[in-house]
Amino acid sequence: IKARTIETDVCSLYRMVRWITENHEEVKYWTDFTETIVNKYLLSLPISNRECTRKDLYQFFKFAKRKRCLFTIPMTDYKTREVPRICEALTHKEQMVLYQKIKAEGVSFSYEALLTSLSFLHAVQPMRIAEIKLSSINVERNIIHMKAIPDIYLMPIEVVLLKEYLLQRVDFPNQETNSHLFIRRNRGDYIPDKPVTKTFITKSVQLFSGFGPQTLRITCLQEMAAMNGPNFLREAYGISATHAGRYGSYEEYLIEEALKDIEIN
Repeated sequence: IKARTIETDVCSLYRMVRWITENHEEVKYWTDFTETIVNKYLLSLPISNRECTRKDLYQFFKFAKRKRCLFTIPMTDYKTREVPRICEALTHKEQMVLYQKIKAEGVSFSYEALLTSLSFLHAVQPMRIAEIKLSSINVERNIIHMKAIPDIYLMPIEVVLLKEYLLQRVDFPNQETNSHLFIRRNRGDYIPDKPVTKTFITKSVQLFSGFGPQTLRITCLQEMAAMNGPNFLREAYGISATHAGRYGSYEEYLIEEALKDIEIN
């Protein structure tokens, strides 16, 4: 288990305890918890976060009962379907407008446009973008070699953006001491050999495109899943089977493809 996962679970429990302390003063011990109180807390959460929190709480109460801290689990483990993701992907018109903007204005804003294209056309997370090293780039083959995910094969417009950005990068203050591709360009930001932050990438993408990297990434994955099936996402983008399953069922994709073949024939 990653430390980040433990931290997230602990914070989730802390939020629940704080909410119950503020709204149910009669609850003094864990044994005072009831299903009604737990359900009221769940209803106070955003819909997008409710189901994940419910599952985490059930596992926590199940563990507490096994350790004999509780006599009963104060909630029912209902079998439910996964709630579809709430973050809306870009419409086809918005995708077309953004792509045309990258082509038309990308050279003038090569830094922001290149960051945007990596999120929009390749579904690369900000943390992965920040990790890219100069030595990972092969301009002749139009490839960016990645560590934890499949390599990125650049489109012609992206190669133009990359070359333009590399020309600008030469004038950045700490370009000689920083081995990462994306670095700060402001004078005074002399950071030895550290990448830019995820916040910096998010703001840069938002400034150029009007959308966050997460929205652009979801758009890319959703479109690719619709065209090639969810299993394609695992091979092309290196995401897990669980994550790929959020963008559709492989069985449903096969049925849809079979129906298309029937219509063509």
